[in-house]
Amino acid sequence: MDEAIQLNPEDATNYINRGYAYYKKGNSEQAIEDYNGAVRLCSNYETDFIDSRFAHGGQEAIEAGIELLNSVIGSPPESAADFYYTGVKLLLINDRLQAQMAFEIALNLGYKDREQVERHLENLKER
Repeated sequence: MDEAIQLNPEDATNYINRGYAYYKKGNSEQAIEDYNGAVRLCSNYETDFIDSRFAHGGQEAIEAGIELLNSVIGSPPESAADFYYTGVKLLLINDRLQAQMAFEIALNLGYKDREQVERHLENLKER
């Protein structure tokens, strides 16, 4: 899977597949990083997020991503990171309005990677 990403680093499906493999191996940190990479790439496409990029990974990969993100999000979400990952999770289920709200809260709470959150928000507003 690393080779697939090296050959085609702009294909979000490669990140989904590798993230799912990391998730299955119990490497949550790397899995989240790969799901974030897929979300960054997918948010630039004009076609529907789920249908266009997750078809290869399938529903099982989406569910694994959601389960993984749920494992790192506080209940209820309290920190900037909780709201950032909630936004990512909402992108996985194609709930753009709620994702936008979660990203805005993450920014207001001072999420560490402001540029990444702003990129998500910009992509969401362009749709």
